[in-house]
Amino acid sequence: MPTLHTHAHAHTHTHTRARARHTQSTIKDDEWTGVKCPSGHDLCSSNGCAKVFVDSVMGGDLGDLPPKCFMKCGAFVVASTFERNLTSEQHPTYIMSRAQRELGPDEHMNACPKCSYFQIAVGAPYEVVWLFCKGTCGGTVSCIHCHNEVTGIEDDGSLRDEAAFEELMKHQAHAALALTKKKWDEAGANAQARPCPNPECSVRGMKDDACTHMTCGGCQTLWCYFCGKLVSECDQATDAELAEWGGQDMGQEYRHTHGWATDSRRCPMYFNQIHDADESWPTDDGECMEKYHRLLANKLLHDAYVEIGEDRFTELVESYGEAAIITGTGFTLEQIREDPGPIASWINTDERNANLPMAGAAAEVE
Repeated sequence: MPTLHTHAHAHTHTHTRARARHTQSTIKDDEWTGVKCPSGHDLCSSNGCAKVFVDSVMGGDLGDLPPKCFMKCGAFVVASTFERNLTSEQHPTYIMSRAQRELGPDEHMNACPKCSYFQIAVGAPYEVVWLFCKGTCGGTVSCIHCHNEVTGIEDDGSLRDEAAFEELMKHQAHAALALTKKKWDEAGANAQARPCPNPECSVRGMKDDACTHMTCGGCQTLWCYFCGKLVSECDQATDAELAEWGGQDMGQEYRHTHGWATDSRRCPMYFNQIHDADESWPTDDGECMEKYHRLLANKLLHDAYVEIGEDRFTELVESYGEAAIITGTGFTLEQIREDPGPIASWINTDERNANLPMAGAAAEVE
């Protein structure tokens, strides 16, 4: 069963860690320069293994900081031993990422687009528009919503000219649309890397290989990558269904895959199996993942559009510009507005589920 890794190159990252040599620490803390965990697992800095580990973590999406032990003992590495092996280029990213993860429910981070300076603000994001940088970039003024530099504001806060006033009003509109933009951005992020469905966990990532049953690398939650739900909340085959099939000794995750080709409440065990039910799907694992994530992105973005509403969505596009809204999505505004239908397009829900025992809500992708 695969583990949900926290960055795009999860498979390479796993093997990189496996090659790093480790020892049980016998060195005093004030002499140690490597990375270690409270259980005594350590990586030396002198032979480069600590650097390999730090680089692999910092090259990901930084789901856990400090990260968990490279030996997968479950403990987090000692923060100070990880931090002292960061390069000067990595350190600002590390500090910002840790601060981001530790934000309170009413806090949000505003970062300068030109340097590593950031502030932690309290209150609703639409109550703040400008960030006056006090970092190394020389006092850049930026909009905290579109993250672009604002050039029409003088150091004393006055406006340079009429064009600056028009720019000011544009960014004020961004503030009024802050919550809408956040909802849109979250849909895009969830399409790129699936979030763990455990509400107390913030780890997200992309499946690398093997089956669709995922074990979160952060909280060890078992969930289905295809529909995005906790396995405990997924529809599962009954003992009666399994008896007809010839066996009842199956775990929850396997019960959820039983009959997936004809039951919209169930999900396939492997992505490359879908070709058997729908020949438009490839048989190669990598190509299957590309197709799935494109379909998922289309669905999540369309669902966000529906939730936002046409009028508000039009305001969002006009305020930020079409390019800012669709860049990186792979879709046009017309494609986003049009209902893409279910990902499990091989199932005619109305016809087939009408004859299924205990037919309930379909296993919709979240």
